[in-house]
Amino acid sequence: MYRAYVACGLSKNARPAHECGHRSKLGAFFRSSVATTYTVCVKFPTNRRLCARGQQAEAGVTYVNRLTSSIVGWHRVTWFAGGRRIAWTFWRR
Repeated sequence: MYRAYVACGLSKNARPAHECGHRSKLGAFFRSSVATTYTVCVKFPTNRRLCARGQQAEAGVTYVNRLTSSIVGWHRVTWFAGGRRIAWTFWRR
């Protein structure tokens, strides 16, 4: 029903995040088989959390939120839809 992941760059053909170089642009990708509203959140190594709430997604369309951070360490990206957590992953800067 949902597909969510982090990749190098902002295009649908971006490489997986574990292949990113230090200065690569990162994207948080989201796709749903049904129209939905989703939220994507980043928890930084400093424990600060930033969320993009109320993102509208049409069925079958891939959406991307750009991820940026100058903080060194592990970042956690979490997606929510339908009132529940649907996916999470980590990336390192």
